[in-house]
Amino acid sequence: MKQGESPQSKRHYTALFLLLMPLFFIVIWIRYYLVVFFNLIQREVSFGFVLSLSGRILLISACLSLITTFLFYLLRELVSVTWHIQFRSHLLHFNLRTVLIILITVLCLIPSVKGFMHWHKLHPIMQGINRVQASLASDGFIMHACGKITDENGKVHTRTNSYEAFMHCIENDHRFIELDMLPTSDQKLACLHGWKRWYDRNGIKGSGQVTTEEFLAGSIAGQFTPMSMDDVAAIMREHPEVYIITDMKKSAVIPNCQILARLYPDLKDRFIVQIYHADEYEAIYEMGFHNIIYTLYRATSEERSAAELKTFCSSHLLVGLTLHRKWFSDEAYFNAVWEIGTPLYIHTIDDQEKMLRMFANGVDAIYTNEIFNRGDFS
Repeated sequence: MKQGESPQSKRHYTALFLLLMPLFFIVIWIRYYLVVFFNLIQREVSFGFVLSLSGRILLISACLSLITTFLFYLLRELVSVTWHIQFRSHLLHFNLRTVLIILITVLCLIPSVKGFMHWHKLHPIMQGINRVQASLASDGFIMHACGKITDENGKVHTRTNSYEAFMHCIENDHRFIELDMLPTSDQKLACLHGWKRWYDRNGIKGSGQVTTEEFLAGSIAGQFTPMSMDDVAAIMREHPEVYIITDMKKSAVIPNCQILARLYPDLKDRFIVQIYHADEYEAIYEMGFHNIIYTLYRATSEERSAAELKTFCSSHLLVGLTLHRKWFSDEAYFNAVWEIGTPLYIHTIDDQEKMLRMFANGVDAIYTNEIFNRGDFS
């Protein structure tokens, strides 16, 4: 023992350490609750999700309280022991009760540490989703299949998913662009709404998938340039402000996302994946796509009920929910879904007066074919 250092002062150091250890976790949880509170009042995180997550965290906080209690008992036990310089000599004075207190304290600490590590991993994901939600609400629009594009003859085309339409969106400061995606025969992704339409537009008789090379060799309406996802990824890297909302047909969401994850792992946080059924969520999330929109037009009536959606949103991180425009007219249903607290998007609207009503009633963003600016609706 150092000169001038008494057993009493050593006990004080031990007591300070034992008190600071649980206080460290408590401060972390207080910080978490403040972050969630401010996100909640700004409507950037689902109230139902907060309740669910907070329930788990309250359980962990209860463990922290137990830890603190046991540490006080342990401290009382330690100060009653005569301290010796030799550690072995000190251990001989520990009785069975002290050993049990130490074991129980360690067991209580395990779930608290695991809970803290889970929150530490989840928190940056929540922050990323909040940023996407805030940007979407600020922009107010998602360009449907790259929006409208006019050909050299003055004819307007929609759902082209073409290079020209894509760049037209970017040039007009639209950051959120929906793209239709279908797999090619060589296991890549082409940007198109359906193979039949591609055959028809190119005057070819046939059906089914073609290779990426064959797809790109064609044209759209004889004038526009088709894109593969390789082309889209290259543009995304040049324009880091751009997000792609995926539109994948039928049951292809999971296999198509596997292709995205394999070919473009550096862009996962810039793809906002639309799922159409609740059971698709876990597989997409586990691939590393954390920006997810639950689009409901393919969901069953049970899946899209307000009660079922409330339960789902309370336990899953979502960018938002997308409703078909007809459900906006069902006031009772729309209000029930809006009260869940998850951002709401509507597809597909081109009429400005309808958009004004939707924004006024709490819709956060609208899928559209038209080039609008959110400032026009303030």
